[in-house]
Amino acid sequence: GKFARHIKRRLSDTQFLALLRTTHISALDDQAIVTYNGFEDLVHYYTEMSAMGDREPEFNLFGDGGGTAPTGVEGRGWGRIANVSVPFAAVHALDDPLTAWRTIGTADPQSLADSGSGNVIVVLTESGGHVGWPLGNNPAENKWLWMSSVAGSFANAVDTARRKRVE
Repeated sequence: GKFARHIKRRLSDTQFLALLRTTHISALDDQAIVTYNGFEDLVHYYTEMSAMGDREPEFNLFGDGGGTAPTGVEGRGWGRIANVSVPFAAVHALDDPLTAWRTIGTADPQSLADSGSGNVIVVLTESGGHVGWPLGNNPAENKWLWMSSVAGSFANAVDTARRKRVE
């Protein structure tokens, strides 16, 4: 369709064919996102685009056997996520078929939550899929009610907490 034609114009024939042959999400990221947007490689893309990207993973996150940290990462510090200065909620479904929960870069989600000077909240749900936590057998009926409710509740809680601090 239209999207494929747009992508094909930005990729060589070899790159486009490699994109069509991808069989998992990191290969899709590598063949489409990295190439299309001019990142050096998959690690560079994940480093630049993830709140956790500049943190050394505790395990072989990239599946390359090397387990190497992105350039500039020192020790086991929390990187940019530790510098979060406003309330931040990371919500992830354990059954996400595209992005496993361990992509947060740690086997200890509590340590991630503790890293942001009290500003980071990690919510791992048992189910929810990849996008939006649709409700029921007919998601169109309830739209994205759960996700919208969580976001709204979080914003209200932040606002309430800030008002109490001012008083």
